[in-house]
Amino acid sequence: MQSYLSTLAPWTREIRAGRLVEQAAALCLRRDVDGGSEVLLVTSRDSRRWVLPKGAVEKRENTGEAAAREAFEEAGVSGAVQNKPLGRYIYVKQKEGVVCLVTVHCVFVEKCAEFFSETGMRIAEWTPLLEAARRVQEPELKSLIASLA
Repeated sequence: MQSYLSTLAPWTREIRAGRLVEQAAALCLRRDVDGGSEVLLVTSRDSRRWVLPKGAVEKRENTGEAAAREAFEEAGVSGAVQNKPLGRYIYVKQKEGVVCLVTVHCVFVEKCAEFFSETGMRIAEWTPLLEAARRVQEPELKSLIASLA
């Protein structure tokens, strides 16, 4: 398995030139029965790895609005979105051959819909913070999630 840095190395020129696809992610949080925090992870449609709901930022949309939209489209959840980003991370979409810069916003979940755009396309699972940090692949995302524990 390749290291994270060796995955990014071939893309150094694009990263330094700022040729990045802008995405927004929702770090969806709720309280568990013991008062701790849980993160909602979903599987990606292609590789089935654990990720946060995320996607492209559309025209006339800020990253917080995009994160809220992606949370609903991919996981059927909605709630209060923090305007200030929790952080950012970079990853490579190998299939499309692009580098993505993802801005992460916390979404404090208030509602869960039974049906939404991607119902049945992904697995969604509420996960304790440290377990969620263990499951995701991107080191920067791991650190962001673990910082909330």
